[in-house]
Amino acid sequence: MTQPVPFVEVYRCGTTVVIGGTVEATILAIQITENAAVQYLCSWWTEEGRTETWVMAVELTGVDKKAKPARIGFRN
Repeated sequence: MTQPVPFVEVYRCGTTVVIGGTVEATILAIQITENAAVQYLCSWWTEEGRTETWVMAVELTGVDKKAKPARIGFRN
């Protein structure tokens, strides 16, 4: 059995992030999944139009320097 995570850090909706080193996107929603894994619904514009996709926090290669993560705690 895995140990419970006391808290996770997440960036707020509206934060500008970089995905995979090349795509600049905006966080639209946050999802905390099993084992406290964090996913973000991100959106960006391309020549073809608007794109949205869920990305894992580890896929973010950059975050707006002004953005500070918020801590979300858990209780048993």
